[in-house]
Amino acid sequence: MSGPQSTQALDGLLEVAAKRLHISLQQALLRDAGPFPVAGPATWTDDWHAFRSCPVPHLHEGQDIVAPMGTPLVSVAKGFLIGKGNQPGGGGLFVEVRKTDGMEYFYCHLSKFAPGLRFGQPVRRGQLLGYVGMTGDATGPHLHLQVEPAGIPAPPKPWIDRWLRIAMRRARVMAGLSAPSARQRHASPADLRHAWPADMAAAAAGSASSGGGRATTTSARSQPKAPGAFQIQPASAAMPVGVPVAGSVILFMALALGLLARRPLKQAG
Repeated sequence: MSGPQSTQALDGLLEVAAKRLHISLQQALLRDAGPFPVAGPATWTDDWHAFRSCPVPHLHEGQDIVAPMGTPLVSVAKGFLIGKGNQPGGGGLFVEVRKTDGMEYFYCHLSKFAPGLRFGQPVRRGQLLGYVGMTGDATGPHLHLQVEPAGIPAPPKPWIDRWLRIAMRRARVMAGLSAPSARQRHASPADLRHAWPADMAAAAAGSASSGGGRATTTSARSQPKAPGAFQIQPASAAMPVGVPVAGSVILFMALALGLLARRPLKQAG
């Protein structure tokens, strides 16, 4: 998969599934979510290592998935919650999940956490973690997701593409358009009690009370990661090719300074 992507086809299948199963669309979205992390309409473009100027110059180490404010976010895998907190000048409200094999998943810019979510607790695939927001250094509602084998950020898009294919196959089964396979699993119905808020904007209203005004962190790391500002760019936007030599030197120096400035945060983990 390349270029801009969205859940448009998935959303259409889940509308059919909701009617067939006599459940709400919100329930169908949550039932199908996991490992795909966003339980609602979403769009994204591969922005791994795109240049970011805030909070310091650096290369983007995750994937920004744009979704409406308050859209539920679920765990992509079974594991443990190793991070939950707030970084007002960076990732905002964040959570982090670690699998037993050492793979870690870092979510940030949440508007609020799921009710009762506690640091150190076990989580299952498809479990509600929080809601899409724009806390921290963000200019629009989205999920910043980092995929980290052994705690080292890697390009997330191959995983996201695979998760979307899994969600599509499962949605076709739910819609009655194909037979289920032995490997297909559904998120537990227990998550349906956390239905999508009737008014999505209401989910963001609780961000002040759930996040506070100063940095608070409960995490295996002494400092949360700094994902960088979210910047919406046209899908056709590309890096310029003929950059003058002086401009290249300035850009290189800015990147070097940015990476040095961020190094203590990475080593703190």
